[in-house]
Amino acid sequence: AFSELRCRYRDLLLGGNYVQLTREQLVACMESRNRFGLAIRVNLDDYEVLDVFYRGIRQGEHPYRNWSTCFRMRMAPVRVFSRVAILVRHKRDGRRKQPKSDVVLVKLFKDIVLEDLKMTSPEVRVQMKLLDKIKVGGTVAGGLAAPIVKLLTAAIISPVLLLAVVGGCTVAFFKGVFSFLTSKTKYMQRLSSNLYHKSLANNASALALLVDAAEAEETKELLTAFHVLLSEPD
Repeated sequence: AFSELRCRYRDLLLGGNYVQLTREQLVACMESRNRFGLAIRVNLDDYEVLDVFYRGIRQGEHPYRNWSTCFRMRMAPVRVFSRVAILVRHKRDGRRKQPKSDVVLVKLFKDIVLEDLKMTSPEVRVQMKLLDKIKVGGTVAGGLAAPIVKLLTAAIISPVLLLAVVGGCTVAFFKGVFSFLTSKTKYMQRLSSNLYHKSLANNASALALLVDAAEAEETKELLTAFHVLLSEPD
């Protein structure tokens, strides 16, 4: 049943003027880095099938600001897929529960930046940027440096003072942990926000939209052919 679904899904999309990404193109997109968005990693080995189709690719602009622009808003050229349709099936694994491994997902997105294509995968790993790593590491190091010095001193002077300094070290440690969790939550919120505005449909509703779109494309082609034959009867 899955083989038939996959074959007919591919025929539907190709009939609707979608283009399927080859394995090499898909790997290249998944390994590309977005200079302005989230740093995301995707392991293609997690999936038994990951078929990605697109329709329409255009030049777009992405706003950004950083130290090189003195934090003024600038626009950078990017390539944008007007429509992206994917079909996903997880790899069946003994470590994975059987019901989840049999699930097939169909998703439809709009206006996906080429470097953000990996964002449409069901399972992604969000990575921290270097600046955030430095910020979290600095918070932990700065919070622990002074208490550690005091800890060595207190160990010599007084057990009571030693206990107080240990408490300070514990507070500094948990402050670093909370800083990391806050940064991680911020990244996940950005990911969810991006997907919320770019997701068009899932599963049955995605299939219905794709069927309608394919019929519309066929109608446009027939009207174009009819116009050519009418205007050039010879």
